[in-house]
Amino acid sequence: MTEVEPEFDALVRSLRDVDGAQHRLDSVAALARDLAGRFELQPLLGRILNHATSLLGCESGSIALVNEASGTYTKRWTSASAARKGRPSR
Repeated sequence: MTEVEPEFDALVRSLRDVDGAQHRLDSVAALARDLAGRFELQPLLGRILNHATSLLGCESGSIALVNEASGTYTKRWTSASAARKGRPSR
C-alpha cells in the first residue's frame, strides 16, 4: 500500500458521505414541497411513504390509519420496494 492510498480511500468515503447527505436533503425538500401542496389523502400518503422509505433506506413500508375509538387500524398505503412506487392498499 502506498502512502497515497489511505488518503484516497478517505477522500472516496468523504464523497460518498456528501452524496448521501445531499440525497437526504433533497428528499426532505421534496417532502416539504409535497406537504405544502394539496391535501388529497391517498396521493399524499404515497408521497410521504416514498420519501420515508428513501430517507431510511428501506425496501418496503406501509402507512396505517388508527381508529382510537375502536382500537383498530386500516392499512392505507403500501410500498413493496424502494424501486417500485407505493400503491394504495385494497
